[in-house]
Amino acid sequence: LKRRSKILHAHLSSILHRIAHTVAAFLPTWLSGTSSNIRVLSERVVGAAVRVLSLLLTNQKGISLKGSHISLSLHVVSTLASPLTLRHGARLRRAVFKVFLLVCRPLLFLIKHRAKLLALKFAAYNKQLLVLLHYLLHIWRRRAGGGATDGEANTSMIVKIKSTTKRLWRHPSSYRGRALQSPRYHYFSQYYEQQHLEEYQSSIECAHALSRVFEAVGQREHIKLVNKYIPYVIHAYAEGTGALPMDSKQKNSILPGVFALLALCSEIEMKQMFANLDEGGKAVFKILVEDYKRTYKFTGDV
Repeated sequence: LKRRSKILHAHLSSILHRIAHTVAAFLPTWLSGTSSNIRVLSERVVGAAVRVLSLLLTNQKGISLKGSHISLSLHVVSTLASPLTLRHGARLRRAVFKVFLLVCRPLLFLIKHRAKLLALKFAAYNKQLLVLLHYLLHIWRRRAGGGATDGEANTSMIVKIKSTTKRLWRHPSSYRGRALQSPRYHYFSQYYEQQHLEEYQSSIECAHALSRVFEAVGQREHIKLVNKYIPYVIHAYAEGTGALPMDSKQKNSILPGVFALLALCSEIEMKQMFANLDEGGKAVFKILVEDYKRTYKFTGDV
C-alpha cells in the first residue's frame, strides 16, 4: 500500500491533467453529439472522470494534495462548468442540468475535505459558485417569463406548438374552437407543459445541490477563509431575485444555503451589501434578513 501510495503521489498532477483533458474532449460531444449513442457514452466518460476527481479529493488519509493540485482540480471544475455560461435549447438544457449536478460534487468535496489548501484559491472557487447561482436564477427567470428567450434554440416540437397556436388564433372563432379540440393540438400542448414541468423539477434538484455547497461553505470554521467572498454571492442572489417571483419550493431549496452564508456576515458587511443593491434587490435583502433572524439565526441562551 505504501509503494502504491508513493507511485500515485508521483503522478497526481498527470492524473488531474488527464481528467481535465477528458472533460474538455468529451463534454462537447455529450451536449451536442451527432447520435444518442455518442452522447450516452460521452456522458459516462465525463461522469467517470468526475468520480475519479472526487476520490482524489475525499481520500485525505491516503492522498496528500498540494496547492497546485487544488488549482488543477478547480481547472477541471471550470472546464466542466463552461456550458453553464451559455444559452441552450430545450434538449441541451436537460443535459446541462446533469452538468450542474456534476459541478456541485467536486465543489462540495473541496470545501469539506481540502479547505486549508483552498485558502489561497478561494477566489477561483467563489467564481464557480457565482456561475452556478447565475445559471440557476437565469433558468427561473426564463420560466417566470414564460418560455425561451431570444437567441435560444427550440426543438422542432416546440416550434410546431407555437406556430400551431398562432395559426389557430388567426381563424374565425368557429374554426378556432374545433381546432383547439384537435388531438394534434392537445398532444403538442401536453408535451410542452410536461417539458416545462421536467425543467422545473430539475432546477429544484440543482438548487438543493447548490444549497448543500453553500451550507458547507457556511460552516463556522471556514469564516476566516470565506468572509471576504461571501458578500458577492449574497449580493448576486438578492440582485438576481429582485424582480423574480419565487414559489415555496424554489425558496425552500436554495434559502438554507443562503442563510448559512448570511450567518458568516457581520453587520457592517450587511450594510455594505444593502447599499450596493438596486431597489428590487434591497427589498429582497430586507425580507432575506428578516427571515434569517426569524427562522435560522439562534438567538436563545445556552
